[in-house]
Amino acid sequence: MKPCIGIVGGAGPAAGFELGQRVIALCQQRYGCHNDSDFPRILVESYPFSDMLSSHAVGNNCATLRSELRSVIDRLVTAGADVVALSCNTLSCFLDWEAVSGDVKLIDMLSATRDHIAINSQSTVTLCTRTSRERGIHAGAYETAYIDEREQTCVDALINEILAGYCGRAQQLELARLIAACQASRVVLGCTELSLLWGGDAHLGNARVIDPLQLVAETITLNNNKSNLLLQKSQQTTVKTTP
Repeated sequence: MKPCIGIVGGAGPAAGFELGQRVIALCQQRYGCHNDSDFPRILVESYPFSDMLSSHAVGNNCATLRSELRSVIDRLVTAGADVVALSCNTLSCFLDWEAVSGDVKLIDMLSATRDHIAINSQSTVTLCTRTSRERGIHAGAYETAYIDEREQTCVDALINEILAGYCGRAQQLELARLIAACQASRVVLGCTELSLLWGGDAHLGNARVIDPLQLVAETITLNNNKSNLLLQKSQQTTVKTTP
């Protein structure tokens, strides 16, 4: 039976669907999938999580957010998911690893980023939500610095604009400015809204921009043992072209 991928979405609302689309694109581009039967089963639950971005609300919502996240993961596993992926960095603040069933592989953005970043002398700065920055979740997974308070206010404003559907040229320019302001060899887009705006790994000047959402999509299709059942099938598929 084909592996089933479960995606925890809803934080923000477009994140889970974007991750699913990137998994599909990787199957097409790297493994020649084109028939419906070539692709994995993908379950996305886009859940309206309690507020995790407002500093005044997070403290009151911690227990609720943990319960909500655990319930979403449980529902995906019950529905048949072999792999469950988080499409949000900040959700990792509220992840109870011990409560996750040992029968399911859990893929989170922090682990995917940590595994991707080689240990070397390159300087790394992570752009993320205020909640993630204050809790230091990225710094707990890999060596990184954060931006100062003034620029964090700008990141918060940009994330809120993207959540409201503003993803135009002005927002792209602001993200480029923030990346340049980091003055680092590597800049990690530690919030999915920034990933949605940027659209994959790239370089900006001398900085390599790392997109954890893309890393999670690649981890799902490349590194998961159960997903390899899909890849073995996909590699045997020949794409028919019109002469």
